[in-house]
Amino acid sequence: MLLCRENPSAVRIRPSRGDGGIDVLASSRDGTGVAVYQVKSFTRNLTQGQKAQAERSFRRLMDYAKGRGLQVTEWYLTLPVYPTNEHLEWLSGFTDGHGLTAEWRGLNFLDGLAATYPSVIDYYLRDGRDRLQAALESLTAVLRMSMRIGPAAAAAEGPAGSSPGPLQPAEAAGTLAALHAALNEHDPHFSYDYSVDSARPEVPDQPGLVAAVQDGDGKKMGDLQGFRPLRRVAGGTSRPAQPHDHR
Repeated sequence: MLLCRENPSAVRIRPSRGDGGIDVLASSRDGTGVAVYQVKSFTRNLTQGQKAQAERSFRRLMDYAKGRGLQVTEWYLTLPVYPTNEHLEWLSGFTDGHGLTAEWRGLNFLDGLAATYPSVIDYYLRDGRDRLQAALESLTAVLRMSMRIGPAAAAAEGPAGSSPGPLQPAEAAGTLAALHAALNEHDPHFSYDYSVDSARPEVPDQPGLVAAVQDGDGKKMGDLQGFRPLRRVAGGTSRPAQPHDHR
């Protein structure tokens, strides 16, 4: 999932006899072919058996690509291990001569992805309490912001607070942006857009749009609430959260 978040068009290939040694398939950096990530869970210095597994995966990929005309220009052995010079020499030994770039993507690379996409780590490796706590803190901050605007808050705070009088559109912008940020902070598979309207709007053609849900009948001001989940990564199978899930 970290690789797919870094490369939104990448596709995870489910293991099967016909997977061709491909774990994650993405576009190459120069756009002339495809990049293949071979992901291994090895966490210590590679044994001879583990090296043999990686070599077999590479040979399967070469046979698969040749038989299907797949132009593989990049191959990345991806695993949470720092390479030694001997590892890099071994990697070059069985990948040289195939007309592609082959690289070791180790612990530094994966740590960088984890730092860039902490929501993925939280989603898969933690028990949900961190997400819940962070969401509560974000929403609490939003509510506090809401309480600081408007005539009641202005009267309580005096001249240093918000301007007295009706709430102005510009005053709500920060609150709406904060709500949007809180809504999109924790789901690694989908992002969410929403709107509140008085008339039923046209659904925009957005990249990754999964669905568009509109609640309300439009009989009164602001009665129509629009909710649009958008896929963050290609080929995901998880179900996006629905507005009714949280009522």
